[in-house]
Amino acid sequence: MPNSPPYQPNLITTILKTQASTDLSGILSNPNLDWFGLLALTGNSLVTPRVSLNLLKPELEHVVPADIQEVLLLILETNRARNQRLVLSFMRLAKLLNNIGVYPIPLKGICLLLTDVYDDIGERVISDIDILINPADIPRTLNVLRQEGYVQRSNPFFGSKGNLHDEYEDIDMSDFRHKTSSQNHHLPPIKESRAAEFNIEIHHRLCRQVDASINRFAFQRNTLCRTAHGSYLRPTDSFTLLHTAHHMLVQDNMRFLGLTDYRHLRDADCLLARIHENDNEDSLLKFVSACKFANELTFLLWQCEYYLKSKHIGQLRPNSEVTNWIAEFKNVNRSNSRRKIRVGILRTKVFLTKLIKRQTLVHAFGDMPYKEALPLYLCYQYRRASFWIKTRNK
Repeated sequence: MPNSPPYQPNLITTILKTQASTDLSGILSNPNLDWFGLLALTGNSLVTPRVSLNLLKPELEHVVPADIQEVLLLILETNRARNQRLVLSFMRLAKLLNNIGVYPIPLKGICLLLTDVYDDIGERVISDIDILINPADIPRTLNVLRQEGYVQRSNPFFGSKGNLHDEYEDIDMSDFRHKTSSQNHHLPPIKESRAAEFNIEIHHRLCRQVDASINRFAFQRNTLCRTAHGSYLRPTDSFTLLHTAHHMLVQDNMRFLGLTDYRHLRDADCLLARIHENDNEDSLLKFVSACKFANELTFLLWQCEYYLKSKHIGQLRPNSEVTNWIAEFKNVNRSNSRRKIRVGILRTKVFLTKLIKRQTLVHAFGDMPYKEALPLYLCYQYRRASFWIKTRNK
């Protein structure tokens, strides 16, 4: 999850929402502008490549310092090359799975690249490759990946593996973490090899909290895309939009924390624009209604309009509940103290849930007896807390 800036107006919002270079020229001419602070802000928000595309225009060359232009260009070209490698990695995976009759559904960032949501492949910052697989296909998917030398992330809770740094091992078909259950939505991250660049997360559903109808929609409504390098199932833009909204507002708790994820907000803005261009708004509204996700989408539309000055789907207007969400969001976002309190509430809730609810320990420790699993879990959390304190003190 990116470290999003607060509610107050900031340069990042201005750059993202301003299309005319003449409007930006006056703002960027400010002699007191902290360019390195801007780079830090865009980096924390994971939108530096997008900002680079807006600032690296010939008409802005006279206002953007030469050294800043060099940095922005380097970041953009580096991310562009990285995303090209990421797509190739996905295609190698897809081709392997096609050999056994499995066609993965790309999710999140990799889906946006494959479906050309962005004009420039270098715009979107992506951390890993997310795919959705039918739960019935998980065993043979893992088996073929194990045969091809793919590795899985070790369970950090056990023995010598109980550390804070990622370690990888051969895929173990008997690993209880590969069992699909109500307590997990994806398998342990895997890689093509220990030295591989990208993690791959194989989902059997979107996440724990998501409505089951959205999962069914992904498997039932998609398009088979065949390429020379591999084939995959392309989800609809409506599905990708709702997944983006759910990931940002619910799973990452951005609405509760009063934060804005500019990277995902930009994803949503581009998806909404394409849905409008393809005259698919009615299909989106029917899907949203079936999934009972209208309030979340309405809140997302408000964020697009507020931060990016983009207006989409006039039929959705905030009801009383969404209006209260907006007011609460603004209040929390304006107050660092309120936001810190909410962060503390979330962390405490997660810890207590894992401590008290037996099924969450089962997710981490399988069939290990509760009395044995709990000390291991507490020991791991102690190491995490100690590591965090040492890092903060440096």
